[in-house]
Amino acid sequence: MYEEIQRAYNDIKDKVDVVIGLTHLTLEQDKKVAEMFPNIPLIMGGHEHTNTYEHVEDVIIAKADANAKTAYIHRFEYDPETKKVELKSELKEINDQIPADKNVGEIVTKWQGILKNKIQDIVPNPYEVVYKAKTPLDATETAIRSVQTNMGQIITKAMSFAYDNKVDCALVNGGSVRIDDVLEGEINVIDIFRVLPYGGAVLKVEIKGNLLKEVLDYGFNAAGTGAYLQRYNANKVDESWQIANEPINLDKVYTVAFSDYLLRGLDIPGLSDKNPDVISVYKQKESELSFDIRKAIITYLKNN
Repeated sequence: MYEEIQRAYNDIKDKVDVVIGLTHLTLEQDKKVAEMFPNIPLIMGGHEHTNTYEHVEDVIIAKADANAKTAYIHRFEYDPETKKVELKSELKEINDQIPADKNVGEIVTKWQGILKNKIQDIVPNPYEVVYKAKTPLDATETAIRSVQTNMGQIITKAMSFAYDNKVDCALVNGGSVRIDDVLEGEINVIDIFRVLPYGGAVLKVEIKGNLLKEVLDYGFNAAGTGAYLQRYNANKVDESWQIANEPINLDKVYTVAFSDYLLRGLDIPGLSDKNPDVISVYKQKESELSFDIRKAIITYLKNN
């Protein structure tokens, strides 16, 4: 990664007056990039989903909040004689005080239509109300990536439901939930797609207890990140894990419903079908409820 950044910088530095960084790295990685290139005035970053503004010597690392809650506006003054850059940054809240732009509105309308058509490929009525939430469902990023929430419980219960509740537990990474909001009152199909826009299948996995414990420990210790696991039927009691209210048996083979993303080993290292402690992975047909996690949730809510 750093070699590629160096290559890109070398390619462009003699062709422009000012180079800035546009990254999707962790803050610690951005700081290393800032140390590599002390002449860059600004690194515009992402990844953490919360705003930050830090200095590494003369390099500023700025990140706004995810989901269009805020935006950083950066203004430059460049002196061609001294080659010096003055930077002024303003964090702007995105709210209803900002007037709508007609041209942007037309693009939004176009894509909302495309969204509706795509959802109709999976479910016939995108605006069908499937649930009435008397208690608000917490799908905010701060919560879903740190603690067990009622929205996370619904998702994981639906994953179990997709297999007729014939699994020992169900796990999904909090980072899959992207809505960053609280759902109240009538909840329709589109709301569920807003919760899990990436979709994906629910996999039924036979996994050894020792690896399952490693996965649960990793997810628990990853609180505050997308790797934190929302769980059904898997609970931490004191320092020990229980599956269906029984202490986890490291030698037992458990049947677990996983989001397919988790089985790629991206959030939790070592969790993939190549691990010898993953005994089998059931691949579903397109006609099955488990083929799309959103369809599983919608059906679960309509039936419960």
